Amino acid sequence: MAGPVSGGPYGCGRRRVSDRIQDLLYLAIAIVAAAGCAYYYVVAVLDGQRALSRSAALAFFVFSVVAAVFFLRAL
Repeated sequence: MAGPVSGGPYGCGRRRVSDRIQDLLYLAIAIVAAAGCAYYYVVAVLDGQRALSRSAALAFFVFSVVAAVFFLRAL
């Protein structure tokens, strides 16, 4: 097996991603996830699947809140 990375175990000495870049990545992921949940909501409503439409609406709400939080953090 390969030895530890130079600088010690657990990545000590590695470069870290900046907090701003990490927040923007989380924001992009939350927006894509919310869009996917909105798509599943529409498909579920048109297909008459009540359970799927309700869970997709809940997931859309959660990802929208996450996107709003990370948008405010990115400002």
